[in-house]
Amino acid sequence: MKSPNVDRDVVRATAASLFAIAALASCGGDSAGPVVVVPTPPACESTVGGGSGFAVGSCGVTATNVFQPVLETVAVYGVDSYVLALDFPPNLPQALDEPGVGFLVASRSLDDARNVVGALRGKSYDNPASAVMQPPYASLTDFHRSWVYPVPPTDPPALDLARASFGTWEKFALPTDPTQGYVGAWYGKRADPLVPEWPTGAVRSYSGYVVGVIGPDGSAGAGLSRLQRFSAPLTLSVDGFGAIAAGQIGPLTISYLKPGDTAFTLEPLPIDPIGFVQTGGAPPGELLGSLQSAGGAGADVLAGAFEARYFGALADFGAEIAGRVRFTTSNGLVAVAAFGAKRQ
Repeated sequence: MKSPNVDRDVVRATAASLFAIAALASCGGDSAGPVVVVPTPPACESTVGGGSGFAVGSCGVTATNVFQPVLETVAVYGVDSYVLALDFPPNLPQALDEPGVGFLVASRSLDDARNVVGALRGKSYDNPASAVMQPPYASLTDFHRSWVYPVPPTDPPALDLARASFGTWEKFALPTDPTQGYVGAWYGKRADPLVPEWPTGAVRSYSGYVVGVIGPDGSAGAGLSRLQRFSAPLTLSVDGFGAIAAGQIGPLTISYLKPGDTAFTLEPLPIDPIGFVQTGGAPPGELLGSLQSAGGAGADVLAGAFEARYFGALADFGAEIAGRVRFTTSNGLVAVAAFGAKRQ
């Protein structure tokens, strides 16, 4: 497994070395031949503890991803201006904490491919910015304005939110291990004044997108071998009291560059569409709930949760909604993602 955010040549080199080890271990020959012992991969500190939260600790050498309760705050100060703060739980090194790392126009990712998550294009920022990403670094993506790949960002966006932002953050801190780090989902306000009141009085529908990461949980036969970026369309139906009456994520799509290609290959994930079930929340606060499979021939969601908020103005309650999700699947995958949607 490789972090989806390191250089693709490094990904291919790592994969090649792993295949070479596997080939040596399975070579035939008589009993007098040399015996190759493949040591058990060491555990990573990034997967210690965990079990909740909207972030994952990712360990490349063991192909394991674990939910981690990392607390993040993202402040948006305008176009190309963000500050990310991270607070890691006590079981993880406190040196990972970020009191406030800034991202400005000079932090825009130098590799355009980093702007693409699944089948969606947004904006990616790196600190420090580098054409070849190697730890230590922190990154941030924002998809409040986003385009369906391969539509160029010069065209009108597929989604254009005025009051909410959503995306992912990354923290990879070990120069000696570029496959170990943390990725999380975030959402928040873009503009003031912000009115978080729930819209009432009529049934409303919302449409938008989900972006995040999905990868193996370390079990045998997991549906992916490494952490991947993914995107998916999102639809929500809201009742006359402002509660989510129905919602669906899917289909899920990952993207990757084949050797020698400059255009991404898009690939659907065989995971059934995912439904929303609101179980809590009260105006004007968060909407809270669980996720469940909506039926189909693919892998099912075993467990999942979501949180969301409305973003609007006095004259336009609930114009937008943004939030985040986490879930596990029956084919051994874990995922965290953020979403944003606009009232139709």
